[in-house]
Amino acid sequence: MGNILKVPKATTMQLDLSEAPKDVLLEIFMNLDPKFLIKNCTLVSKSWYHIINEDSFWLVRSSKENCREILPPRELVSLISKDYSLSKMYIKRPFNRNLIVNGSGEDGFNGWDITEARHFSENPFVVENPPNDIVPHDPSIRSCFATTYFVGTKKQVIRFEDLGFNDDFMAKFKPTIIVSEMHSYRRDAGAYYKLSVDLQNGRLGNNSEEHLLNNTHQQEFTYPQWTDPRWIKVEKEFKNYSDDTEQISFTSMGRDTMFWAGNYGSKMAKATILITFDFNKSV
Repeated sequence: MGNILKVPKATTMQLDLSEAPKDVLLEIFMNLDPKFLIKNCTLVSKSWYHIINEDSFWLVRSSKENCREILPPRELVSLISKDYSLSKMYIKRPFNRNLIVNGSGEDGFNGWDITEARHFSENPFVVENPPNDIVPHDPSIRSCFATTYFVGTKKQVIRFEDLGFNDDFMAKFKPTIIVSEMHSYRRDAGAYYKLSVDLQNGRLGNNSEEHLLNNTHQQEFTYPQWTDPRWIKVEKEFKNYSDDTEQISFTSMGRDTMFWAGNYGSKMAKATILITFDFNKSV
């Protein structure tokens, strides 16, 4: 019989990177999941911990990924990093993106607190995909919420602590808060729409004139039957809000004015909350 060829068992090599050069580690870290980096890799050694928590690491990584705008502008980084983690901000991405979840109903009612008028048990909204009875059609609006014959309210609350910072950060650096929503209506039915935004703290109920001027915005519209439909954007910028602002309450509501069964009321899409620095640039 011929000789039997014995194949050696595969061996597993373990590579110790705990003392690898910093430039090698940086290249590896740049390609790892950020949550994995913070949760696991920072525990390997003190050197790994310091590399991962350096501001420069997250600034370079965000620039390489063409998302530098998700972090505060370079002019503020040295001030911010003393009290806040850029790694956490990188993961939470609080700046220059829409913080509203499901702004046009593309994911049903996910993210929204829906409230119907008293004495009505059915949902006051439906999602239209695409929006019905609006000519000309806006190709950028592929879905929307449509209201019915009784007032329906949808609400989201954005809390700063969920974004990686708190009211102290907002008081110190005062980034601009921009809120907006598109709304429309059918031609064959009158409609009502209202947007209410309130920048709140933990002590609700502040109705002082200064608070109402700088921290709240309400705008409402009524459209008579046979008004040619179009999409209208309502937008508000907040700059001089109270130092103790902790969260943003975004509420929009609507109905038809004909009291018709069905969903003939106002339509809503592209709800947006944006936190941005006026001089934030991708660098």
